[in-house]
Amino acid sequence: MKSFSFRNASTAKKTALCYGVAIFLLSIYPAKLALIEGWGSAIWDIIYCGGDTVYSSEYSDCKFLQVSKGMSEAEVKDLLGEPLDTYPNKYGHAGWDIGMRWTKSAYDSHYRMRVLLFQHDVVTEKHAEFYLD
Repeated sequence: MKSFSFRNASTAKKTALCYGVAIFLLSIYPAKLALIEGWGSAIWDIIYCGGDTVYSSEYSDCKFLQVSKGMSEAEVKDLLGEPLDTYPNKYGHAGWDIGMRWTKSAYDSHYRMRVLLFQHDVVTEKHAEFYLD
């Protein structure tokens, strides 16, 4: 029996092998991140090996999935714990007055962003993506 050599393989075999490896990697990738960030961010996450994300002490992806628009700040903090950072809407963007984030970059690089925006103590926007810096 002949062993497989990538160098001697046809272009079709090389392409099939590359697609097979990509499909395998995507199949073992945690589906919950794709649910949270979407497949586009999930692919960047694979390429950049998750970045250098720092999470708040009580944060979990499963809990973040449970957050929905209309929840109060107290309900969110009961679920996710205290955020790493709270900041005002200093530029006057419509729809929110306070932002909170449960993740940040350790070295000012790529990271998994988890941000909630509140207006009058109620969640108005939920942001989860792989942030490319």
